[in-house]
Amino acid sequence: IIGHPFNPVYLLPLVETVPGAKTSEDVMQRAGDYFESIGMHVLRLKKEIMGYVCDRLQEALWREALHILNKDIATTGDIDDSIVYSAGMRWAFMGSFLTYHVAGGPGGMRDFIKQFDPTLELDWTDLKFPKWNAALEQRLVEGCEAQAAGRKVSEIEAKRNAILVDMMKLFKKHKIGAGLVLDREMKARKKKSKR
Repeated sequence: IIGHPFNPVYLLPLVETVPGAKTSEDVMQRAGDYFESIGMHVLRLKKEIMGYVCDRLQEALWREALHILNKDIATTGDIDDSIVYSAGMRWAFMGSFLTYHVAGGPGGMRDFIKQFDPTLELDWTDLKFPKWNAALEQRLVEGCEAQAAGRKVSEIEAKRNAILVDMMKLFKKHKIGAGLVLDREMKARKKKSKR
């Protein structure tokens, strides 16, 4: 069995559990129970896949972002802003499928598919990795350094952590996403302290 968490492990509660060819349901359940007992949200994969689920989704976005940067269409800051100020806000509590379900209007995903399915045939994404080159590397490094604006990685990391904690508290208030894990953990700690 594989347990694949995400960084920073102490703040992001997702762990993907992956069975081997001979892994029993009992073992998967015990592993899931263990990870939940230490404050994780368990995503139980049905079978092994290279890159797991979340990393594959991140990789697809990363590849497309590198193409946009490589073609000098936008800066690293522009590309990050396209996520931070739009889809990223929805993804944090709705994910991808529920976002598109809502985009379908009253008919949900069924109407979304009718309206947007033909666009999947259009050749407007570049999901293969662009050939690595010096100009792409330079734009990538310089763009990220400009976004950091003189801040050390440790400073950005500390700010990220504080924001993630605040987001989890907000999500707990609204009983959604990672807030459910925080709520479960707070209740478990409260229960333990009463013993």
